[in-house]
Amino acid sequence: MSLSKIFLYALCAIGVLLVLFSLMADEHSYIDTNQDDYLLYFIYVVLAIATIGVLLSGVIGMINNPGGSKKSLIMVGAIVVAIVISFIFSSDAVLPTYGKISASTSKWSGVGLYTFYTLFVMAVGSIIYSTVSKLIK
Repeated sequence: MSLSKIFLYALCAIGVLLVLFSLMADEHSYIDTNQDDYLLYFIYVVLAIATIGVLLSGVIGMINNPGGSKKSLIMVGAIVVAIVISFIFSSDAVLPTYGKISASTSKWSGVGLYTFYTLFVMAVGSIIYSTVSKLIK
């Protein structure tokens, strides 16, 4: 068994234990600990490890196969273009129904929504294109 699998199983076991401890805690507990904080910190650590792993594996893949990295860079460029276009089209207007938020928060919320919509349309479009092109061949 490799070291990465052992590490993965250990993280899974710690996560399960933290979730179980969080579920077993009640509001009448005599122990003054906040299990939810530990669970959130654990999630932050796992997210950081996963993000670093994904970025490192992508960089290693690009180094090992420079020809295949062209498609990856095109996709990253398409996502960056979608974010830039979303930033241009999003508004920083704050309506009274939004509550107490800043114009910057409103702008970046719009960017996130427009980016999601744009990438969703791109994904559906690529699925339709792939299906139609297979049917034509």
